[in-house]
Parts: sequence; structure tokens; C-alpha cells
Amino acid sequence: MNFTTNAGLQVMLRASKCLPINRSCQRRFLQIGNAFASPRRVNAETLHSNKSLVKTAAGRQAAADLHVRKWQLLSAVCVERSPVVSAPRTAAEEEFAALLAQQELELSLLSDHELQKLSDVRKAKKIVDTDSLVDEEVVLETSQDREDNWNEQLNRFTPQPRVTEADKNGNLKSINRKLDRKLYLATHQILGGTPQWVFPQGAWTAGEGLRETAERVLRAATGEQLRVAFLGSTPCGWYKYKYPMESEIAKEFYGAKVFFFKALLDVKASKEILPAKDVVDYKWLTREELQDVMIEKYFDRVERFMFEFNGASLPVDADHQDLVRLNY
Repeated sequence: MNFTTNAGLQVMLRASKCLPINRSCQRRFLQIGNAFASPRRVNAETLHSNKSLVKTAAGRQAAADLHVRKWQLLSAVCVERSPVVSAPRTAAEEEFAALLAQQELELSLLSDHELQKLSDVRKAKKIVDTDSLVDEEVVLETSQDREDNWNEQLNRFTPQPRVTEADKNGNLKSINRKLDRKLYLATHQILGGTPQWVFPQGAWTAGEGLRETAERVLRAATGEQLRVAFLGSTPCGWYKYKYPMESEIAKEFYGAKVFFFKALLDVKASKEILPAKDVVDYKWLTREELQDVMIEKYFDRVERFMFEFNGASLPVDADHQDLVRLNY
């Protein structure tokens, strides 16, 4: 029986005349019937509950979209130019080098040149004492002749300056700068519509290994002008970031995971870089210069595999925390 209308309730009341039901029960039946017949009132609490349901549904949909979207895999190359000349010595290094030289002089044996020089002195003295020529083996070149030849070559030699023309002109695109430091290739690539200073990087394609992707990316970014030697096929570091929700690529990928590979530059076999279209600019920078142009989080990740002593010194009683704070 339908109890949601007054008509149904009247039928129920007529049937109740045959039953021993008091008037209070009849009034209760009337109240129930009126409650079912009147429209439901929507209060603020009900609206808030409905909005919560909508938000929950939207969250479930976003989570479902996130589950469908994947991370885009990228390979990047950290191209390193090794130092060409040794770094200038510190005062402590100069003192230690002098100590080693003195120890070498006092403890080492005589060289062949020094032995020949002593032999020449004995022969000359013997000639003076006997006032006659000694019939011994003929010496084509004495030790003194050899020393004179060495001194002449030394006087003709002009050492190359440690400061190059690229250093004087501030040419950051030249690999002939900062000869006593490591240099790293940084490219100004368009990422998400905005140029960013990063290591040369590109997207992985199906069927490739990450090392193969890194080789292809470097060739494309530099115009196949660089000759490098990759250090293994395993990434030396990684970095990830999310794509902006309003970007087109965010419809397919949630973000990017970048895997870094390290490569050493062959300076003699390499030529000037011919950058690709998506490379706005490029520079050969030191670690400190990279820190100035790269995003902080990005630099914190790549600094971990840029092994370079910063020249800092520690006291003898330095503890472990002091060692950790040193940058290598």
C-alpha cells in the first residue's frame, strides 16, 4: 500500500476502525502522511553534502586521469671538458712541493747525465795531470755540451699564457677558456614554452635504450660537431618535474623523468657547435657559472655527479660534518 499520500492514509484509517487503535495512534498516522506528502526542503547542510560529493567525484576522475597518463622519459648528456693545464698551486702546495724536491735531491740516486758529468771531470783532471791525451773511448758529446744544448732550447721556448683570448673577450661559447677548470656544455632549450638552461636533453622513443637516446640527442643538439666518449651505459643521475596542467603535453604525460649520462669531450677532434632549432643558445660553463643560470632544484641534482674539488682546505682536527660540507 502507498503511504506517501493522504488518500492512502485515509484508507489505512478506515481499515483501522475494525482494530483497537486509539486516537493518538491515528494522529501519528496523519503526521507521517503529511511528512511524506510535503516536498523536501533543501538546507545549507544538504547543499554542502552535494558539493562534497561533486568534489569527490572530480577527485576520482583526476586520479583516474593520472593513472592513465604516464611519465615521459628523457635522456640528457653531461658533456665535460677536462682541465687542459694544472691549477695554480696554493701556498701549502708550494711548500709541500719544495719539501718533496729536497727529499728527492737527498735520497735519490745519480742519473745517467750526472754519472757522465762526473766521468768527464775525472777524464779532464787526468789529462791535466799527465799532460797528455788519454787513449780511451771517444766521447762525441760531453755532459757540458748536452747542458749547453738544453739551455739553448730553454731560452728559445716561450710558454703559452694561461689566460686565453676567450678569457679576455668573455667568450663563453669557446672551449679554450678556463684551461685549469672543468667545463660543462649547457644549452638554452625551450621547455614548456619557456627557455631553460639545462644539459642537452630529448625524449626517449620506443625501441631505443636510454644510452642510445642520449647519443641521438647530443648529435641533434650540437650538429654532430662534438666527439665524446660516454662513460658507460648506466645513468649517473636523474631528475623529474611535472608538466603544467594547461600545457598540451600534460594531456598525455603527467611529467618528465630525465636520466643523465656523462661524456668526456675530445678537444682535438671536436669542432664548433652548430645548435639545433630548439636550442636557443649554448655555453661552456664552470660549475659555479652553471649554478648561476640553472634552476636551483635542477642544479642540486646534477651537482651530485660533477666531481670537482673546490680548493677548500680543512684543519687537521676536522670532523665528519666538515668533510660532508666540502663540494667535490
